Amino acid sequence: MAQGAEWPGLYFEQCGNCHGSADELLKERAALKDGVLLGRRSGQDIRAFLGRHFGQRSEADVATIYMELLRIAVRGGRFKQQCAICHVSAEELARKSLILRDGELFGRYSGRPIADFLTRHGRLPTQEDAAFFEQVLRRNLPGGG
Repeated sequence: MAQGAEWPGLYFEQCGNCHGSADELLKERAALKDGVLLGRRSGQDIRAFLGRHFGQRSEADVATIYMELLRIAVRGGRFKQQCAICHVSAEELARKSLILRDGELFGRYSGRPIADFLTRHGRLPTQEDAAFFEQVLRRNLPGGG
């Protein structure tokens, strides 16, 4: 659910401005215990907190944000697994090295279209992988890409 086409990056959109990356938030404020994310101070399941934090959220939004946080807590996220050997974070890479022009993502300095570049870059074996990471990078641009 958290990575499907319907997922617009709710954590990034609704939480990222105050809390930074999901990885940062998890390190500071949550702990994974028996497959459940708990608040470090409260020891309670964070879903209850997510539903009332900074206004009311729908159950669907809480579930989506929670699943993204849980996926990152359990596996570290795909960017971390496949890209962090060279790139510190998706946010840093996007903000420092990419630009959006006429709806297309380009290398800020090279001028190359990122969609084409990703099909030949790193350890991305399929077109679907390249498209996934292009969306990750778009979400990390100012304004959510």
